[in-house]
Amino acid sequence: MESQNQEKSKLAELIRIAISREIENAVDTEDYVELSASFSENKGRLPWPVKNGVISHSFGQRTHEINRNVKINNDGIDILTEPGGVVKSIYDGTVTSINQIPGFFNVVIVKVGNYFVVYGKLKELNVRAGDQVSRGQTLGTLAIDNNKSELQLQIWKGQTKLNPASWLIRK
Repeated sequence: MESQNQEKSKLAELIRIAISREIENAVDTEDYVELSASFSENKGRLPWPVKNGVISHSFGQRTHEINRNVKINNDGIDILTEPGGVVKSIYDGTVTSINQIPGFFNVVIVKVGNYFVVYGKLKELNVRAGDQVSRGQTLGTLAIDNNKSELQLQIWKGQTKLNPASWLIRK
């Protein structure tokens, strides 16, 4: 009886170690965050759309890097990541359209209830208009422009632009 309990304890510890290793090796540990079925209830809890990235340009108005007299309005955030990085959906939804916009390459718009999530600057696409996508599903890869890749991420509620940084899980 004692040896059976020891074997069960060893097995439980090995399973715990294996799960810990899988979580450490996971591409996006944010995928383990339990999300609400309602998009609006997940503010601050959504996974990042790229594996590694930093916000290079914030939401809202900023001064141009070179010409300080010029103001630039950013309807979303820019996330700098590795060249040609993979872009994943931050939530379940429906691809409503794919557009080619100069300077933004391919733009994928995913409808999530009353919200729209916009992923811009993609080169290669893995989805088409009308596709149902799941959180974590690959939408495509980023274009490489001047040896860098930068995702433009926007979140809209109807016609209102929201700050995507406040929706993503803090890194």
